[in-house]
Amino acid sequence: MWDGIERVWNAVSLGLFDGLLGWTLRLTPDFALIVVSVATAVLMTAVRKIATDQDLLRRARADGRRLKQLIRQAKARRDRESIVRHRATQSMLAMMKLRAEARPLVLVIVPVAMLATWAVHRLAYHPPRPGEPIELVAHTPVSWEGELAHVVPETGMTAPAGWIQRISPFDASSGQARWRFEATSGDHPLTLRIHGLSPRRELRVDEGRYAVPLVDHGHGLWTEWTARPVKLFGIIPGYAPLGLPPWVVGYLIVVIPSVMLAKRAMRVW
Repeated sequence: MWDGIERVWNAVSLGLFDGLLGWTLRLTPDFALIVVSVATAVLMTAVRKIATDQDLLRRARADGRRLKQLIRQAKARRDRESIVRHRATQSMLAMMKLRAEARPLVLVIVPVAMLATWAVHRLAYHPPRPGEPIELVAHTPVSWEGELAHVVPETGMTAPAGWIQRISPFDASSGQARWRFEATSGDHPLTLRIHGLSPRRELRVDEGRYAVPLVDHGHGLWTEWTARPVKLFGIIPGYAPLGLPPWVVGYLIVVIPSVMLAKRAMRVW
């Protein structure tokens, strides 16, 4: 059931944003990432302006600044009763702002999630170029070690080291087989023959798009295309402690100041 929902979600998200932003894929990854980040900022800001009571939020912000001044003055006088009263008012004000901002959050979460889905499938990696070496790695259970595995030859592709490879040990719990390919431009559907299974994989070359790098085929078998991650300006790394890939870090670096600038330009509180 969930697999079916995921397929529908991906199909709708990719179809919609391929139509809206697919043109950016013909340019540089940096440009595409910046366009997506700015588009996210504008979308979030526009929804906030339309879906919230801007006058209420403006007055709440002014009240918040005034309450901070009153608390500082009360601290200077050591007026504990006034401090408690002003902080209680601050809490009420925060709850009021939270309720006011919940609606735009609900409205924007679906389109932003769809945009994120599109970005994962279109902006995370550099598509391979014609003639560029690319590796396909099959990760297998360790019990398959020593078996032969092969990729059915595909027109427009060459395998300099051969189409047939032996599964070798990788670590204590898994084996591995590796193929190196070079391909012409276009889609290249591949079929593997491994341990009695025939999983299919796709390779896309020079289309501004790429095949999903890592796929679980079940039975303990995973296949993975080697792919170069997109880094903003070619230098912004990921953040391993939070599991953030480089494109997400670059996205956040652009989208956060873009939201601030969009709010200022559109006079949104």
